[in-house]
Amino acid sequence: MEPTPAAVPDLDLQLAPASLAWVLEQLDREGVVPVLEQPSPDGWTSQRTTGAALQQIVARAADAWIVQRPRCVGLVTRVLLCDGDGAPFASLAAARGPSQPEPTAWRVVLLVALLDGRDRQPQAQAAK
Repeated sequence: MEPTPAAVPDLDLQLAPASLAWVLEQLDREGVVPVLEQPSPDGWTSQRTTGAALQQIVARAADAWIVQRPRCVGLVTRVLLCDGDGAPFASLAAARGPSQPEPTAWRVVLLVALLDGRDRQPQAQAAK
């Protein structure tokens, strides 16, 4: 497993934590399964996570960064989730097979969230 990188403010892009719920909603619509990476005693571990469990973890983020790093399959994009002290506590990546590029829909959803810049809410909550 690749190590989860730290955010570099001059290189990486800050994403409004309020946009994360919208990102999860859009990924679900596009059929993109996020992989949650979290620290463990043996380093970072990853698991496919969806639904309420993922939403609870993402809701803890005080800060979020879009981090892209080159790998042998091309650029790999992650969303690094940080706590109130700026320490990373989790990251999200798109599920992909070995030697496979990440899904284009993953990058598109993150780009729209970044460029839109508005605080978004899932449509179910916005309708209330």
